[in-house]
Amino acid sequence: MTNKSSNLKKDDIKYMLDILQDEEERQYADIEIRDNVEVAKVNLERLQHIKTVLLGISEGAEEK
Repeated sequence: MTNKSSNLKKDDIKYMLDILQDEEERQYADIEIRDNVEVAKVNLERLQHIKTVLLGISEGAEEK
């Protein structure tokens, strides 16, 4: 009977460790997504700035 109790405890611990591993992987994925969103926002701001500058240059060239 002691072996069954020990096996059950080992199985329970393995089960909980598996759950924790899955959740840890999900959290890392969430972090990567958030990081990618921040990078995308910065890149979008840069592109919008470049577009605004080019449109200003283009309008100035048309006036000449």
